[in-house]
Amino acid sequence: MVADRVEPNLTSPEKLLAHADFVRGLARRLVRDENDGADISQETWSAALRHPPESRANPRSWIAAVMRNFLRRLRRAEERRAKRERFAARPERVPSATEIVEREEIRLRVVEAVFELEEP
Repeated sequence: MVADRVEPNLTSPEKLLAHADFVRGLARRLVRDENDGADISQETWSAALRHPPESRANPRSWIAAVMRNFLRRLRRAEERRAKRERFAARPERVPSATEIVEREEIRLRVVEAVFELEEP
């Protein structure tokens, strides 16, 4: 069991939470998006509470490694999503110059017809 090999109080939630400013700062440096930073911070805290570092581990090094792993996972997921979206996307149809000219001529005729109407 993980708890059996962890020395009491050295990796308690209170001891880990003492590094909260470090975690927020590291998240801000690793990602520019505030929401992504909050996500990886939360994932890091969740992992720390589920599986705290061993008592002989440097908590900040361990926290930084966990956070970098979550960030790598997040970026891989984003790359896969972007690839799926590019694959599924249909190219937009761009109207030809002739079609644009025709559409604008029709629009001009409509505007002219409206101006020719008598006021009620």
